[in-house]
Amino acid sequence: MTSKEKLIKILNNACDELLVQDADGSYCPPVCLVCDKLLKYNEKKSMKVSDFKRYKDVLITKECNSLQKEIKDCYRGFLEGNNKVLQDMSEDVLLSPRSVAIKSKRNGPYDSLIICKDCKRDIERGVMPKWAIANGYFFGTPPKCISELTEIERAFITPVKSFGYVYVWTGGPNQKLKGTLAYIL
Repeated sequence: MTSKEKLIKILNNACDELLVQDADGSYCPPVCLVCDKLLKYNEKKSMKVSDFKRYKDVLITKECNSLQKEIKDCYRGFLEGNNKVLQDMSEDVLLSPRSVAIKSKRNGPYDSLIICKDCKRDIERGVMPKWAIANGYFFGTPPKCISELTEIERAFITPVKSFGYVYVWTGGPNQKLKGTLAYIL
């Protein structure tokens, strides 16, 4: 194996660990279907669709059924172009619009779902996950009057201004200290 082939193999393995491939063949970051959390490599779990269907009653609440149609559509309407597996499950449950179904076997069908280990543990116990969308952590899309504002107009009406400092320092024995400061407003 040449060094170029080795490098390609290493890069492909790294992409497989960091990203997941959806039914369209495109790669996307792993996101929990239940809580919409962007998952790190060690937080990513999968659950068979059949298991999720068995436990999904945990995610059905009266509060979800009484939501306005616009908010429900934010968490259900996205599935129309997505995998058929997710369309069937989204009828009565609020699920992440960013998550995708995955293959449990390399050449098999899309029969598994991405879920974080905390949500999986709680669902298997029959308990509503703390950060689940269905547990009241939904917000929908902003009203049209806000989305049409310019960035400067939105800055004027924002109640909280976020800012931060980023320090990056490098150095060591027998080296001078180098660094960068970024102020984010």
